[in-house]
Parts: sequence; structure tokens; C-alpha cells
Amino acid sequence: MFDYIVGDEYSIFSGSLFVTTIISIGAIFISYKIARMLYMRDFYKSKIMRAKNRKQEMKDKIRREISLADGTLITSHRQDILKLKLEELVEKLQSSLLSPLQVLQAYQAKAILVDDETNCIVEFIDDAEIIAKELNKVSDKKILSSIWSSVERQRMFSIEAMRTMGVIPFCRTNNPQMLKSFGCSNPIYGNTTNPFNNKLTAGGSSGGEAALIAGGGSIIGIGSDIGGSLRVPAHFCGIASLKPTFGRLLENGFRLKRDQQPPFFKCCSGFMSKDVSALIKLHALFADQSEEFAKKHYSLVPLKWNRSLLTKRKMKIGWFDHNNYFEAVPSCTRALYECVDLLSQNGHDLIKIEDPGTPKLVDIVLSSFQSDGGARVRSVVDEKECIDECYRLNYYLAYVPEFIKYYLGKIIFTYIIPSKILLQLSSKKALPASEIWRLSGELQTFEEKVHEIWWQSLGLDAVITPGFAFPAIPNSEVSIYLPAAAFTAPYNILDLPAGVVPFTKVNQEDINKMDGYPYHESDDYLFKRLKTKLTGTIDCPVGVQVIGKKWQEETVLYLMNEIQHLLKFKNLVLLLN
Repeated sequence: MFDYIVGDEYSIFSGSLFVTTIISIGAIFISYKIARMLYMRDFYKSKIMRAKNRKQEMKDKIRREISLADGTLITSHRQDILKLKLEELVEKLQSSLLSPLQVLQAYQAKAILVDDETNCIVEFIDDAEIIAKELNKVSDKKILSSIWSSVERQRMFSIEAMRTMGVIPFCRTNNPQMLKSFGCSNPIYGNTTNPFNNKLTAGGSSGGEAALIAGGGSIIGIGSDIGGSLRVPAHFCGIASLKPTFGRLLENGFRLKRDQQPPFFKCCSGFMSKDVSALIKLHALFADQSEEFAKKHYSLVPLKWNRSLLTKRKMKIGWFDHNNYFEAVPSCTRALYECVDLLSQNGHDLIKIEDPGTPKLVDIVLSSFQSDGGARVRSVVDEKECIDECYRLNYYLAYVPEFIKYYLGKIIFTYIIPSKILLQLSSKKALPASEIWRLSGELQTFEEKVHEIWWQSLGLDAVITPGFAFPAIPNSEVSIYLPAAAFTAPYNILDLPAGVVPFTKVNQEDINKMDGYPYHESDDYLFKRLKTKLTGTIDCPVGVQVIGKKWQEETVLYLMNEIQHLLKFKNLVLLLN
């Protein structure tokens, strides 16, 4: 019995009525939360459906407009256009042998077919055809004569600058939820698959770009790189790309707010193409106009293109195959060894070196991403939203309370599925300002160390490493293998230009050698699991990574072009023999 005094009178309520009231309030609250959750789920689903329908309607419209009466998209004339390299295409446009509209329709046709296979495009840009028709009337040719490009959905590069260069985007491509993944799927547009194997990911975050270019649906593309987002999809899809020094290219237009980027990371825009020569053309073109662009964009360094670094010369190149953190699989180390041999046989000086301290650099990377305790993720991704499988680990790390995450991780990754790498990842937590300052000091020490050892003491022109830890894997595996970014992310925080160039493909011998993987003793769950995930990767591309001095994109691109040129010559000789 509960007694309540109201004025001078006693009101007596039974205990059962009180309990009933509390239960009713609780039931109403829970019902409200469930109803709101269901409403929000329906709300997000309707938004997703509208976005998908919008894309399909535009795609169907373009298909109808550019198809022949029998439905043919790729005519013999369009096929001839698609075979042209960038310089050949520029020449034909500038000499009026081709019109901007003809080139646009050829790439629209191919892009539709590539999207049918890979789901790489999220939107065809409405006014592309209008621009093409206007350009047909212009006698004064643009610098690149209106080359049609693709851009990733969360683009960084200024559209205004692109059009000034004569590069006109005709579609936007897919990328992963929150951009922080080397997979390429999201709850709205779904998964972008690899053009070499539709059971594997195209990579990320610029995976839509990579898939479209690899499939022949775009001659050049523009993406972004915060921890390997240009280089990983280039490696997975067999194309070339370069992450420049921050400030060498424009970064405006990027939708990821600066206060949502982790400390020490500077997200860079970058170009993608099948041919390194196209990357050189684009970088040179932009650099030559950088003084003009810099008047409007404060982050851009107006640095002219140094053509002397692109002249034929003997180079001193360092290389390492093991970073003392995450073991590269046989196909990726084979690509490196063959690249070392190829360069040595053609007069370059190759020196095996130690890695720059990857384990500690990775620790700084992981600490940086978790330094706010997941607050950035929680502010952007609502718990009622659909969470894509390639982002699930990041999501849980942000939402699970730190003390639970720490102790649960200790139990799981010590006793159930032993993994020192995942244990390290699960132990990261929000950092005080003093710890961030300490990490900043450590990073500066690493920058000085790399500069003194690689560039001054050894006198290296560049360094080559495996393109990534492994070739393309299923999208469902992407989340758990986040630590494999040890092959790419260190060069983001060191702010060194780094590019990937395609070199070889996975063969059966590479798969057979997985029985002995990893080469160094390790019982880490990630390595054991990886042994079972690469059986379907035969004939998938494998690249090598080239790293250079800060502000020397020319040297990196020269070596990438040298590798691609020597490899083509070697393959031609083998074919003739």
C-alpha cells in the first residue's frame, strides 16, 4: 500500500495500480520506439527505391536514345572510338575527325553495358548531351577537346576545373557507405562487383570508377584517397592510379566534411585510367594551370609540372616485400619480385630495404580513426539506418561502448578466434588531446626518418612494394580485413605520392602456394581465414605500388609508366616467341 498526501486529504492507490501505470508507460515508450524504427526503416527504403528508380529511368532513356533500331549499343564505329588511347582521342577531336557527341555516345553505350555487369554507376549526368551538342558548334577547341570522364559519387575534384581542362563528366559512380572501406557497396545503390569476377569486390572507396574504367566504360576517372581508396580498387581491377601529395590537385567538391576526417589524414583527389600515359597527360595539364586555379582555391599549391623528371634515365629504386604487420599473399609478392627483376634487367638499380616502421604507423592510423570514440560515425550514421556489410565492423566499433568492446575483444580475439591484429583494432578508444599531440610528434619523427633514410642516406628515387595484401576478395570479407590497409594508409599520413600500376594476374601456382601462407610464423585468424577466400581469384589483376618523394608525382608516374612500358614489351616478345 502506498500513501500520498494531497492537501489535507489522503489519496490511497493500490500497489497494483502503480505497477500497472509504470508498465503502461513503458509499453507506450517501447511501442513508440518500435513504431519510429519501423517508420524510419520504411522512410529509408522509400528513399532507396526512389534513387534506384531515378538511375534506372535515366539509364533506360539513354539506352533508347543511342541504340540502333535492333537495340545494338556498340556499333563498329563506336568500337573504334573505344579502342583509342587518350592522346589518339584528343588528336581526332582536335582535328574534327570525331565530334564530342560521337565520343559521348560511344562511352555512354559502353558504360551502360559495364553497369549491367558490375552495378558501377549511380547516375548519368543529365546535361552531358546538351554540353556535347553545344561543343559541336564551338570552333575554338578546349585543351583536351572535351574528353568525357566519370567521377565518383562523393567527388572531390572541382567540376569547374575539369571543364576548364576540357574534361566533361558524363556519369557518377558508386562508392561504399561513409567512404571508409576498401569494398564498394552501400544500402542505396548496392554492391559494385569486379569486372573480372562478379563474385568479388571492385575495391573502394573509388570502386565504381575502377570497375567502369576496367570495363572500358570510361577512358579517365576521378576519385579520392584517404587510406588507399584510389590504389586498392586500381589494384583489384587492373588499372593505374596515383594518390598525389596533398595540395597538388584540387580537393573542393568533396562531401565528406573536414570535421569528419580523422587526425593526420588529408584526403586527396586523384585520376584513374588504364594507361599511365593518360595520368601523366592529366597531371601535366592540371599543373600547368595550377597558378590560375590557386587564385580561387586556397589548398592548392601552384607547382608547375617538372618535365625533366619524366626523361629516360637510370633510377635507384628501393623495394621491400614484408612490412612486419600484414603478410602479402603469394600472387602479390610474386608481382613485386617479377617487377624487381624486370627493372633490374633494364638497367635500373634495385636495392632491398627495410619497411619504414609499418606496425607503428598502422597503430597511429588505427588510433586516429578511433580517436573520437566513434562520435563522427554516430553523428552521420543513424542507428536506424541500414548498415552495409562492408562497413559493419566500423559501425560496431563506433556504437559498442568502449569497456564492452575492450573486454569482449580481449575474450574473442585471444581465446575464441585468436588474432593479434583484430585485438589491436578492438582495443582502440577515444583519445585525450595529450595523446593526439604525442601521436602527432611520433608521426613527424617517422616523416623525418623516411626522408633521411630513403631519400638522403640511400639516395633513392622511388620505392616499390606489393600493390596490396591480396587481390580482390568477396565483398562480405572486406569489413574484417580493414587492417590490410597497412599497405596503403601509411603513405597517406606520411603524405607521400603513391600509385598503383597493374602488373600480372593470379595463377594456379599462386593459389597452391597459399598452403604455406603466411611465410612468417603466425597463427593469426585473419591469415588462416584468407587461405580459403582466394580460390576464386585466378586471372584477377595484381598490381605493384610505387612510392615517391613529396611533391615528386612526376617521378612516381615516370616509374609507373616505365613498368607498364617494359611489361608490354616483355609480353610482346613472349607472344612473338
